[in-house]
Amino acid sequence: MIILGHKLIPYSLIYEVSSLEELQNSDFTKDFLFEFNEELLEFSLKNKLSFSLYIKSVKEAIIGNNLNAKFLIVQDLIATKIQKIAEYYLFDSKIALLAKDDSAIENAAQEGIDALILPPAIIKKGG
Repeated sequence: MIILGHKLIPYSLIYEVSSLEELQNSDFTKDFLFEFNEELLEFSLKNKLSFSLYIKSVKEAIIGNNLNAKFLIVQDLIATKIQKIAEYYLFDSKIALLAKDDSAIENAAQEGIDALILPPAIIKKGG
């Protein structure tokens, strides 16, 4: 299991963006995170940016994987379902859960989730 944002484990930061303008005015060497959005995806692909996606459905997960998203960040309610699909289709993208703290590690591991992302790993807009 990959863990981002834990104080004892080295990790790379992920920069959350919410608009095309915000993405265009960013350092393209960063790893970005945004909601599934065709405009942001097209720009990211055109400029060969590294990105992860907040995913709300199986359809978004399958498309996100095909577009080479680094992480597909899902809500707890659909995490197991999407993880099983990712394993069946051998996704390159990693399925990730957002967690408030490291107490979620055990449950995520038992569910077979690829990654857990803790708050320190995500730089929010304006942060």
